Amino acid sequence: MYFIIVGCGYFGASLALKLADKGHDVVVIDKEKSAFAKLGPSFNGLTIIGVGIDEDVLKKAGIEKADAVIASTRDDNTNIMISEIAKKIYKVPKVVARVYLQSKINTYKDFNVDFVCPTIIGVEEMYNTLFSNGTKLLANIGNDLSIFEVRIQKDKVFKVEEIESKFGVRVCAIKRKEFQIANGNDDLQKEDVIVILSGLEDAKRVSKYFGDES
Repeated sequence: MYFIIVGCGYFGASLALKLADKGHDVVVIDKEKSAFAKLGPSFNGLTIIGVGIDEDVLKKAGIEKADAVIASTRDDNTNIMISEIAKKIYKVPKVVARVYLQSKINTYKDFNVDFVCPTIIGVEEMYNTLFSNGTKLLANIGNDLSIFEVRIQKDKVFKVEEIESKFGVRVCAIKRKEFQIANGNDDLQKEDVIVILSGLEDAKRVSKYFGDES
């Protein structure tokens, strides 16, 4: 796939490196040449010095053939403008903007722009790590549901359907040597890792239940 990232801060640079490492074609735009130092010598994509709302710069980056544009500058208004240009003028299939200030989230919603707020994601992950009794947050889904990993520490065999019924959660997958889709009749045993869909409080109850009591 062909990606254009506007803004080579640590967020944009890290994403560019990850995408390039996965074999994608990546172009990074930034108004400061020095910003590209964050990409390091191993980056095999293209870099362009310029302002991301300048259509000549975007055309030079190949926006007309881009599969996705990521607006990751430190200015939310600029990110919204880049997103609008990419979506409405160039019809880029996937456009995502980084939210730098949480106070701007409603503005992104008003403009119907897909966005990611690293601050919110980081705070949520830290909160759940602190208070979810050892469970690992994988993703948030809406306001009330999340996907968690929970390790079974009790030396006892459980049934998936037993856990789902007892706690009102959905056991989606089981990791033993590798991940497998969970089935109600599957056995769960010590050292298994289960992936569950639930609210935080239910995840905490499941984690406590599977904790090592020895």
